[in-house]
Amino acid sequence: MVTSNDGERLTRTEAAAQARARLLSSGVEIAEEQPVNTGLDHIRVSDVAKRVGMTTGAIYHHWDSQDAYREELMDVLLEPIQLQNPELIEGVINLVLEGKLTLGQVIALATWDNVTQLEQHPRFAVQLGFWTRRDDPEIRSRLQRSFAKRGATNEASMSVLLEAFGRRVKPPLTMGDFVTAVSALAEGMVIRRGVDANAVPVGFPDIGDEEAAATLRELAGDRYPVDAGSAVGINLVARCAGILVEGMTEPLDDTKGAAGATTTS
Repeated sequence: MVTSNDGERLTRTEAAAQARARLLSSGVEIAEEQPVNTGLDHIRVSDVAKRVGMTTGAIYHHWDSQDAYREELMDVLLEPIQLQNPELIEGVINLVLEGKLTLGQVIALATWDNVTQLEQHPRFAVQLGFWTRRDDPEIRSRLQRSFAKRGATNEASMSVLLEAFGRRVKPPLTMGDFVTAVSALAEGMVIRRGVDANAVPVGFPDIGDEEAAATLRELAGDRYPVDAGSAVGINLVARCAGILVEGMTEPLDDTKGAAGATTTS
């Protein structure tokens, strides 16, 4: 048994796993502080180890070389960015089923949430840096895996949400096509906002139902504005996403879903 920094008693295997995780987290911090489009060439194991109070030798205890460390760090950095927690998604779906949120409001909420979080997330700039090096076969394959993993997660939640509104993706399009289009829209708008925020307004939607607004604030924490009626201007991303919904989906068997809504209004 060994003792961790906080006095916890650990087995040697647990201590090794904890040290490995700390070293990877240190690399993530450096990458997020210094996002560049040259991959991870600027990440030096000596800096990584120093940041967590370890010696460079600790790195080589877990990885054979600096390049091996960078390879694993790249996989960590390209993990999909998680923006919504399952509880929030489930809460939104419940409000939809109760008829307290329209499809248009859900689209506005989701786009506002995704854009405002993504533009503030330090990992997004890092991942864009890797994207600029997509001609590198190794980086391309990692990016493909990242997109596939993110898409699978989004497809599952989007399928449930569309079904709640009695809609499905129009054949021959697939849910994968729909999720790809919506994700590309959000990411592209975030990039544009980084240059000129005024060009892409993302006003928070007026929920109208105060009980529903209170539920959303409870689920989302301090991300949502306090007032239910605090809409500011238009949400350009939501308008565009609404067009995608109208153009790429259709009613399920010509019937309305449990929410009784088939339009984005």
